[in-house]
Amino acid sequence: MSQYHLDGFALVVGAAGGIGEEVAYSFAEAGVKGIFLADINAEAVEKAKIKSKSLASNPSCRCISTTVDVTDLQSVEEMVRLMVKEFGRIDYCVNATGVDVATYCSIDQTDPDDYDRVMAINTKGMFLVIRAVAQVMKSQEPTIINLGRHGNRDGGRGSIVNVSSIMAVVAVEGKIAYATSKHAITGVTRAAGMSTSEAEL
Repeated sequence: MSQYHLDGFALVVGAAGGIGEEVAYSFAEAGVKGIFLADINAEAVEKAKIKSKSLASNPSCRCISTTVDVTDLQSVEEMVRLMVKEFGRIDYCVNATGVDVATYCSIDQTDPDDYDRVMAINTKGMFLVIRAVAQVMKSQEPTIINLGRHGNRDGGRGSIVNVSSIMAVVAVEGKIAYATSKHAITGVTRAAGMSTSEAEL
């Protein structure tokens, strides 16, 4: 992403590690005005915030970190309210929260509680973030991105990217809950795209 110039403000959910952390760094390198990093791991997301600021190509880029429990509606809505309070809008949202199963095992040995945990974080959590962010994006004005010598580009009201897995289309042995949750993310993403298309997000 560093080869492109991005304007506006980015929300990265699941920013404390893995893909989410790297996405936050890429937003910083691409020149956004601000990054809101959220994760359930307070210490790790604070470290990611500090590194994002150090990588920012835009000297005025603000980086803010917060904790969020994506399985809890109130926590997700508070995260979104705080970002809007600090930055005024959400131009980009990357939904990168995810967990694996506790134990690789066959379906007859799968713990229902672990199944519920994985589904709650990977699928319900993604739904709750999309829901809250879409409400903000639908109400804000489109943004114009200055690409320098390439002119201006209409950035629309915002973009939401859901990070999934190859297991959204295939399955492997011993990961029933994980594969199911990733298949469900495909459905959530497609349905969300249909319901928000008229708003030109």
